[in-house]
Amino acid sequence: MPFNLKKYQTGLPGLVREVTVDEEYLVPTLVGDVADLLGIPARAKVEEWNPTQVRSTTEEYFTQLVIHTAALLSYYGIEKIDDDLRSSVTSRLSKLQDVRVSLLARADRMYRAYILEEPEHTRMEAQRLWATLEDRSKQLFGKSLAEFLEQ
Repeated sequence: MPFNLKKYQTGLPGLVREVTVDEEYLVPTLVGDVADLLGIPARAKVEEWNPTQVRSTTEEYFTQLVIHTAALLSYYGIEKIDDDLRSSVTSRLSKLQDVRVSLLARADRMYRAYILEEPEHTRMEAQRLWATLEDRSKQLFGKSLAEFLEQ
């Protein structure tokens, strides 16, 4: 069963809902969130993290990415991801094994649409990023996005 985006959006921390509800802040922030996830293996190596530190940092950064994506979709007035869009994202992602690469690809497409001032395309890519988060949560944490966020 797909994640209940609308229900999650209403429970977003007040600061995210009230202060950062514009795309000028959220779109670049999402790219940064993905970059933070990409940097975890390097930081773990340099700082000699144990597996618990790697997992907790991954969970922290992934959660921030989820919160900011939900806030952006809320800004756009999007409360539900279309099942056809979700299915097309899932089938394409099965070809990409690495979670971080798939998130980077989605964030890159969204950011490019944003800087090219293509609002409809930006909205679509934000939805695809959400569908990617739903799809890849299981691969990263062994849990659906709903289960991950309930912990």
